Order: sequence, then structure tokens, then C-alpha cells
Amino acid sequence: MKPEEIKRRIDEVKAKRLTKLDLSNEWDTPDEETLTEIPSEVFELEWLEKLDLSNNQINEISETLTSLSDLYELYLSYNGIKEIPETLTRLSNLSQLDLRYNGIKEIPETIGNLSNLSELYLSNNQIKEIPGTLSSLSKLSRLYLSNNPLETPPLEIAEQGIEAIREYFHERQEEGEDTLYEAKLIIVGEGETGKNTLMKKILNPAYKDDN
Repeated sequence: MKPEEIKRRIDEVKAKRLTKLDLSNEWDTPDEETLTEIPSEVFELEWLEKLDLSNNQINEISETLTSLSDLYELYLSYNGIKEIPETLTRLSNLSQLDLRYNGIKEIPETIGNLSNLSELYLSNNQIKEIPGTLSSLSKLSRLYLSNNPLETPPLEIAEQGIEAIREYFHERQEEGEDTLYEAKLIIVGEGETGKNTLMKKILNPAYKDDN
């Protein structure tokens, strides 16, 4: 999209107070006609509800994006984004977030703040782990994670969908609570022993103190 067309679209949204802005490109758009950053004029459109910036060369999500507090849908697929800033998770009205085909490696724990999120697209990135806070998003019904080097949860679980992911993190939490409970039992049961003995018992339940 040529600069004059970008300006025309932004000016139109501003003049008519439109709630949608499309600055996306076709897949065969020449590189010199794509955006490398989000135009600063976009951040003045505080009433915006839908923003499409797909098929550009944007490398960074500006923290100023939080000025668009009414944003409901955000599309940033096919860019060069490496990081999801925690400030993005302040957009509490966000329902759809598309970040496919980027270079994202990590999802912030604060993703759990997006309480209205119903659709999240993260396919074709470099994500190895998703935080457990993601499973707490009660409205999330569509989560796409294919073609990522996922380790936590394993890809075979992630591909089963959000319910399988929720069950995975629920089981992990229960296992953690069981481990903590066992440690407490050791502490209560061995009140007379020293810290070294306690540590050895935690690391090796078969350890016996000869003293």
C-alpha cells in the first residue's frame, strides 16, 4: 500500500470516526510499499475497534497501542514481530488477536489479563512454552498453535485445542500441590532434625538419619 493510500485511509477514519481501519497488504505487495512500523497517526484514533496490519514488515508492537482502549480485533499476521509486549495485554476489550507467521518466541504471563479474549492465533512462530495463565481465559474458545516448537504443553496436546490445554495445566497444578503437601509432611514429621537432614530427605525420600 502506497503512502498516499495509507494517509487517505487514516484521514477517512479520523474524519468520519469510523471504527475499522485496514492497512493490510496483499501477499505480493512490493516490500517498499509495506509498513515497517505502525504509523503514529493510528494511535490518535482512540475509538478504533478493529485494526488490520497484516502482511507488512512491522518488527515491533508499539507500547502506544494501549491508547486504543476500545480495540476489539487486532490483526498482525505475516509481519516480523519477535516479542509480545506486556503493554499489549492491557487492551482489556480485545476479543480477537492474530499473530500468525511472525518470529515470536515467548508469550507473557500477563496474557491472562485479556479476560475478553475469545480467539488467539499464534501458528507459525517460534514459541516453546505457553504460560498457564492462558488456560484461565474463560472466554477463549479458539487457540491455534500449530507449527511451533512447543514443549510446554507438548504439541500433541496443544493441537487438541483449548480444553485439552486447560486439562494439562490443571493436572500440573494438582501434581505441584501434591509435591508441596508431601514436603510439608516431611517438615512436620521431622521437627527435631536440622536443615541438612531435611534437604536430604526432600531430595531423597529413602534417606535415613543415623544420628
